[in-house]
Amino acid sequence: MDPNVNSPLNTMPEMRRFATLALITQLVLLLLSLFFYKERMLFLDAPHVLFRIINTQQLKIEEHRYGSFITQSFPLIGSWLHVPLRWLMVLYSASFNLFFLAAGSICYRWGKRYDLTILLALYNTLFVTATFFWPNNEVHQGVAWLMMAFAFFSMGHRHLLWLIISATLFALAIWTHPLVMLPALFLWFFFLFSKQIQVTPFNIGAGIVLIAVAYAKFYQGQHHGYDSGKIELVTELKGDKIKHLLSSPQVRTFVKDCITHYWLFVLLSVAGMASLLHRRAYLLATYTILCSAGYLLLLFITYWEVSDLRFYMESEYMPLTLIACAPFVYYTLPALQLKQGILLLALVFVIKIIYIIAAAQPFRERITWLEMMNSRMKQQQVHKLVVTHIDEQTNKKLLMNWGTPVESIMLSQLQGEKPQRTFIIEDSAQLKTFYTFGRDTLLGCFEKVSAGRINSHYFLLDTTSTYTIE
Repeated sequence: MDPNVNSPLNTMPEMRRFATLALITQLVLLLLSLFFYKERMLFLDAPHVLFRIINTQQLKIEEHRYGSFITQSFPLIGSWLHVPLRWLMVLYSASFNLFFLAAGSICYRWGKRYDLTILLALYNTLFVTATFFWPNNEVHQGVAWLMMAFAFFSMGHRHLLWLIISATLFALAIWTHPLVMLPALFLWFFFLFSKQIQVTPFNIGAGIVLIAVAYAKFYQGQHHGYDSGKIELVTELKGDKIKHLLSSPQVRTFVKDCITHYWLFVLLSVAGMASLLHRRAYLLATYTILCSAGYLLLLFITYWEVSDLRFYMESEYMPLTLIACAPFVYYTLPALQLKQGILLLALVFVIKIIYIIAAAQPFRERITWLEMMNSRMKQQQVHKLVVTHIDEQTNKKLLMNWGTPVESIMLSQLQGEKPQRTFIIEDSAQLKTFYTFGRDTLLGCFEKVSAGRINSHYFLLDTTSTYTIE
């Protein structure tokens, strides 16, 4: 018997079949990432990161989120080899889902942790619609590292090397995004309470080390950059704000979306909880409910006013899957007959894939609008444009518009234009501090980029004229 894993769950042939279906789902998502590469790679962060990687010839790791190196390596190596831009975009789009498929396969093949393979597939589907087209949130890579960390921990009895790899992956997972620490700690103690792993001094000590790593990440995030602002909203919470929590825009949006978009998540969570209560596993039921409620409370406080950025908020909801749906994976699924479980999971995955495909329309419309802007600039013989006003309907269609400088130049390059056309949306007030009369400067997303810092193999900036202001 494995001293670290004490559950016969993963010896059940049914769990292996369920995990196989989960891997097939990850493969389908990979194929969708190839099909929708433009919709994903011409939207905000992805083109911004890709543009920086191409021009600097280095990884673009921000906020110490080191685990993102795995996906960024694809376009980086591709740019070293001078792979055409279109294929760099395809590579980068595919890299995320290829990594998830690889992580699930490692859990399946090496660790024999079919439960983790299923959990990862549920993570990548239950809360996913629009966020499929915004893959850059590092929390997803962190979760994939986390699943592999648990898998290698299960193999620790075979060789000390696996424990060292496991410890490294746990640290990498949590450091990749602070949200990962919450499902990491939940799952560790869920496994202990449910006897998925044995309660031994070694495992308890490992849990203490995991808590220490999580605290270190929390402390670092509390005192640095982007994460500090989010953490401050929670640590400096005023008591009177809690009284109005249920009426906040974020709570109302979440409840509504649980009815229209995430109802499968609700059903699987309820099914898992029913299984715990049927088995009289009251401790696990209480633990799961409290952790789920705590996670939601943190999100509602942090994103109090956010109500219309589904692509963003879904990526923040997704770790909740690992908490609220763990009872479904460990107690409901094993109780089902093979045909029942296969049918149920197949329905869940197929329905969610349909939701994802349906969510592509707004991102297609963004590309159509970018193409329209490119055509208009071509007609006016303009290569660099500052748009100082867009109507409310267009602004809503764009979801966010800060990425247009790199979105437009990449789209122009895909269309074979030399030099490429690029435009930026800035209002008159911002223009006073951001605009330059220089001919050899690109007004980028958050910085001015001189023509000399742009990779000439991929991009050619018009240096004969200044920006036209519209």
